[in-house]
Amino acid sequence: MDRLKSKITRYQIILSQLVEQLADDRNSVSGAILEYQSITDKIHNHFQLTKVGWHNRKYHFQVLLHLDLREDGQVWIQQNNTELLLDEILIEKGVERSDIILGFRPDWMRELMQVEAA
Repeated sequence: MDRLKSKITRYQIILSQLVEQLADDRNSVSGAILEYQSITDKIHNHFQLTKVGWHNRKYHFQVLLHLDLREDGQVWIQQNNTELLLDEILIEKGVERSDIILGFRPDWMRELMQVEAA
């Protein structure tokens, strides 16, 4: 149990830092019109990167990334509206490949992708 708790704590740090860094990187781009926000809920383990603001008299709100950290230590990628290969980034940052679930893919497709990755 302590090992699982340690893994969850480590993954919380990884996910928080990831969405914060992505927001900072996008906000630092010269001429950025919309604001990128990192949303971190460590109590319920939800992590988001959003884009919000006004442009050309139109209000924009978009969830770019949504990650869930489950009680069993799995990281579910629920949404990825970016150009990033998020699973590869997570692995580089220390998340175990077997803990990454592409939640936006149907079960049968996830099974195929696991076979290809092996």
